[in-house]
Amino acid sequence: MDRLRHRDVAALVESSEGEKMVSSPESGTTTSAGPNVSWMPDTPIGVEQPFFLMTTAAQAVSGFFVWTALLITCHQIYMHLRYYSRPNEQRHIVRILFIVPIYAFDSWLSLLFFTND
Repeated sequence: MDRLRHRDVAALVESSEGEKMVSSPESGTTTSAGPNVSWMPDTPIGVEQPFFLMTTAAQAVSGFFVWTALLITCHQIYMHLRYYSRPNEQRHIVRILFIVPIYAFDSWLSLLFFTND
């Protein structure tokens, strides 16, 4: 393991004057290493993947659950208004149920337009 590490990774060495130097394994050159200098490869290590919220799959899954919530909640509101037998209680239930479609649809729209300012 030490052999692989020394061969593939830049080594930090000290010069005869006590100055810290970075030795690059590919080129065999030594450069001065200041306090905030680190060795970085010339080629990028990997391509950055977008996180899940920005993918089409996230938008599709959230859209499915939003529309399911809208349908179920609208059905519940309709049933409470159709059988309006306890107005003092059902009035508050319907008000609370209206929060679900408004919040769900607003959240879904903000996910669809996630990258817009």
